[in-house]
Amino acid sequence: MMRQSGGMSSAVNTRHACILVAEDTDSNFDLLEAILGKEHRIIRAHDGMEVVTMFDEVKPDLILMDIKMPNLDGLEATKIIRGAVCHCSYHCSKCLCL
Repeated sequence: MMRQSGGMSSAVNTRHACILVAEDTDSNFDLLEAILGKEHRIIRAHDGMEVVTMFDEVKPDLILMDIKMPNLDGLEATKIIRGAVCHCSYHCSKCLCL
């Protein structure tokens, strides 16, 4: 699909991204959902262990990872997910630690 804007044509991505948000604080998640939720599918994990478990099932386009979480912190969860990616056919291209 192409859209004309101000005389310039640009490709428009009509696919909504699936974003897995690992966040244990309700107010932080609510803010991210308010900003991103209208344009993208937002799925929440409440801690690092939950995001690791959900990763393979959800197959997100992007992971937004809180660093300080209970049970398993975001940095360790990211290491586990990146290790799992090496052993499976699915690849999440972006994991951002916040």
